[in-house]
Amino acid sequence: SKTPKGLYLMIDYVNFKGEGIDPKEHYNNQGWGLLQVIEKMRPIHSETEFAAAAKFILNRRAENNPGDKRFLPGWFRRIDRYNSLPFDPPCSD
Repeated sequence: SKTPKGLYLMIDYVNFKGEGIDPKEHYNNQGWGLLQVIEKMRPIHSETEFAAAAKFILNRRAENNPGDKRFLPGWFRRIDRYNSLPFDPPCSD
């Protein structure tokens, strides 16, 4: 990421759902970590695109493991906050 806000989004997502490289972070050979979100993103790198890709990946996770569908509203609320952050969180150089 080139901005402090973008870096914050990636760190938060890794802490929230993982990197996506551990086989335990997969259902039906489909992961839900940061790697899968970045792979899903279009070349437009923005908070909105990141959030849309994250929602797609988490929805796919719930389709692969229907018991997780109950978590989608909370997961989506967390992701929706990414677009509404009023400032760039502090980032040290």
